[in-house]
Order: sequence, then structure tokens, then C-alpha cells
Amino acid sequence: MMTYTFAGKFEQTLSIFNNFKESPFTIYQYGYTIYQMGRKKESIDYFERSVELDSEGMTGQFSKAMLAIMEGNKDEARILMEKLENYEFKDAEPYYFIAQIYGLLNDKPACYRCLRRTIEGGFFNYSLMTRDIFFDPVRDDPEFDKILEDAKEKHLAFKKKLF
Repeated sequence: MMTYTFAGKFEQTLSIFNNFKESPFTIYQYGYTIYQMGRKKESIDYFERSVELDSEGMTGQFSKAMLAIMEGNKDEARILMEKLENYEFKDAEPYYFIAQIYGLLNDKPACYRCLRRTIEGGFFNYSLMTRDIFFDPVRDDPEFDKILEDAKEKHLAFKKKLF
């Protein structure tokens, strides 16, 4: 599911949704995908349902943050992300999702901090980062370009090594 989403193949993400057992994560992922497709109002139902199933878990926190942003409650979303950011994830991908929320909040220092952590942790999906709508509010900043350049270098080195 995430592979299609990260590749920008949103319709394919949605087409396989029913192949997965319903969980807070899959419900969030569906809402996350349709949000990116511009179906923001429709995504609310999925985020709310994810919160109902996982109010205190990580997926619930991301869902709450998305709902807070759509309600215009940026402070609530920021507090939720600050709590998650302080968690020591073993994988870099959650920091990418945190960076996305900070991007939507136009919180450049926090967004860049988490993006750097993402890249340093081994998640450097350059093509995703260049088109991710969550970063549209911060995209016009030269600092964002520097971070993308770092992701690009790591992406190209990885590609050269494996392909």
C-alpha cells in the first residue's frame, strides 16, 4: 500500500485497500491517500475512524493531527507531533510523516529537522519529496532545496550501488 502511495500511484493504493485487514493504520492510510488526491473532506471520516480505533497509538496521533490541521487547530497538531518526534523510532519513515505534518503547519525548523533525521536514518525517497503536497508550504525555501539535494545525492548513490 505504501509503495504505491510513495510512488504517487494513488488510484492503485485505493484499488488494493480491501486486500488488507482493516486496522487503524490501513484506515489512516486510506484517508492519507485521498487527502493527497485533493479529497480532503472525504478524508475526515477515515481519520476520525482511525482515532476511534487507536486514540492513543501512533496512528491515532497522526490522525488527530490531520484532523486538527483541517479544523485550523495548528497548535494541537504541533503538540501531537512534538510528542511523536521525541519517540525513538527504529525506522526513519515515521520521522518523514512527522516532517509532513510540520510541513503542512509551515513550521520550517521542525519540518527540516525531521526531514534531515529521515534522510540520515536511511529514508531518502527523493522523487517523493520533490512532489509531496505536504511540503508545499515550505517548498519555496532555499533550506528545503538543500535538504532535497542531500536526499538526491543519497538516492543517486544508492541507485548506483544497487543498479
